Amino acid sequence: MKTPAACAILAFLALPAFADRITLKDGRAYEGKLVRESATEITLAVVVLGKTVEMTVPLDQVEKFERTSSLLDQYEAKASRVDRKDPDALVALAAWCRGQKLPGQAAQHVLEALTLKPDHEPAVKMIQELGYVREGKTWVPKTAPRKTPEPSTAGTASPAQAGLDEARRGVAASEAGLKKIESDLTAAEKRLAAAARPEDVQAAQKEIDRLVVALDQAIKDCESHLQALEKLYRSQSAGPTSTSKPEQAPTPQARP
Repeated sequence: MKTPAACAILAFLALPAFADRITLKDGRAYEGKLVRESATEITLAVVVLGKTVEMTVPLDQVEKFERTSSLLDQYEAKASRVDRKDPDALVALAAWCRGQKLPGQAAQHVLEALTLKPDHEPAVKMIQELGYVREGKTWVPKTAPRKTPEPSTAGTASPAQAGLDEARRGVAASEAGLKKIESDLTAAEKRLAAAARPEDVQAAQKEIDRLVVALDQAIKDCESHLQALEKLYRSQSAGPTSTSKPEQAPTPQARP
């Protein structure tokens, strides 16, 4: 059992915004996620300096115990009910995520809506507000690597050069998508490691399973773009007037 002094330090350092709340008879209040409750004590999981630790409080010191759903609980509940084939519903979910300061999830659902309906005006507006730009038929973050079109001596790019530029943009967009999915997967793995309740574990595992499938597809897409780029390079290098050398395109790595 933690000492009262340790409990006070934990309460001072970790006060998450959406959490279960214990109010003690002396007026102190602790917030965290319920881990277990017995006939004599209550144990909460709280985050201290980036690490999840447990805090146990005797029941005879508790004045009131309030259960509230965490932000992750609320998101998972909404995401599980949304119609994935309805772009309007996906944009509505994205708007909620944005309002809760979940930009990664917001972008994910807007991109889903745009996959269903590329000209969906609310989705186009929101993805732009989230910092994405259109590259060909794909939306990528503004920070994604982008190739500057090479100038043509004739004033306009040749068909071969235009094909190379388009292939490069496809590779850049694929790599940006891979990085986004890997970032989301890392975050989901952290949520799974910190989950205490069975329903939280199940929700986190469900999200990880979905992201693993998405990551596998993204790797295949990236490999397809790389193969197309390599084919164009070989074709251009075979021409009698070509002097350019193929660039070494990065190879996507599957997560273990």
